[in-house]
Amino acid sequence: MLTLAEFLEARIAEDEAAIAPSVTGFVVASAARWANACREHFNLITSSGQYATQTVHHLHIHYVPRRPGDGLTLPWTGQAR
Repeated sequence: MLTLAEFLEARIAEDEAAIAPSVTGFVVASAARWANACREHFNLITSSGQYATQTVHHLHIHYVPRRPGDGLTLPWTGQAR
C-alpha cells in the first residue's frame, strides 16, 4: 500500500496511464485502500481528457470526503442543489 506521501506524490504521464492499465489499476487500488482507512464517506474521482474536465495531464485521483449537506452534487446521481 502506498503511504499518504507516496499517494500524493504520484505523477504518471497521461499517455503512460493509457499504455499501461496496470499502472492505473495500481494507483486506483492504492487510493481506495488509503481512502477506506480514513473511515469516512468519500468519492474518488479521476478525469481523462479535456472534455472530462481534466486540466492537469497526468494520472491523479481526487479524494473527496463527503458529509450530509456538503453541497457537492454529482451529475450522474440525479441530486439537486
